[in-house]
Amino acid sequence: MTQRSLTVRSSEAINFASIDHSNGNARIRLAATLNILGLLLTQTDANEEAERTYLEAIAKLSDVPNDRSAILLATIHANLSGLLTTKSPNRAIQYARQSLSGQLDSLEHDRGNAKLATQTIVSLNILGVAQSAAKQNAYAIDTFNRAVEIGKQLLARWPDQPTYRRDRMLSYNHLGLSLSKVGELGRACEVLKPRLNSVVR
Repeated sequence: MTQRSLTVRSSEAINFASIDHSNGNARIRLAATLNILGLLLTQTDANEEAERTYLEAIAKLSDVPNDRSAILLATIHANLSGLLTTKSPNRAIQYARQSLSGQLDSLEHDRGNAKLATQTIVSLNILGVAQSAAKQNAYAIDTFNRAVEIGKQLLARWPDQPTYRRDRMLSYNHLGLSLSKVGELGRACEVLKPRLNSVVR
C-alpha cells in the first residue's frame, strides 16, 4: 500500500472518527483501528498523518471508562511517544509517562499478568529512549534499570519464554549505551558483556 493511499485512508478514518459514537464499545473499536492505521502510516514515514491519527484515537477514548480502555490507551500513548522521539523528545517523554501511568496502575492490581508486564517493559524502553534523546541520561539509566528488573522477574517465573529473554536483552542494551554516554564505561561493559556471551553461546 502506498503512502498516498494510506493518507487517503487516514482522512477517511478520521472523518468517520468525527461522527458521534456514544457507545463505548464502538469508540474502543474505532480507537483500535486508528491505532493500527497510525502504525501503518509511521512505517511509510507519513509521520504528521500518523501523529494526527494517534491523537484522534486518544480523543475517542477520552470519555470511555478507564477500566475498559486503559490498556489500549497506554498502547496508543506508547506508539505516539515512539513516533515523536526524534522530532520532539520532550513530548515523547510526556506520552510515554502517560502510557506507563496506566500500565503500572494495572500491573499493581494484576502482578501475575505477564502480557501486561511485557507491555510495561516496552513502554519503559520507549520512555528511556526519549529521555536519552532529550539528554536526560540519568533518568534514562533509571528507566532502563526498571525495565531490566521487571524483565528479571518475568524470566524468574517463566525461564523458557524467549520473548521475555529478548525484552530483557533489549533493556540491557539500552542501559549499556546510556551508561556509556555518561562516561561509565566500566559499568556499561559489565552490563553488555554477559549479554554478548549469552548470544555467542
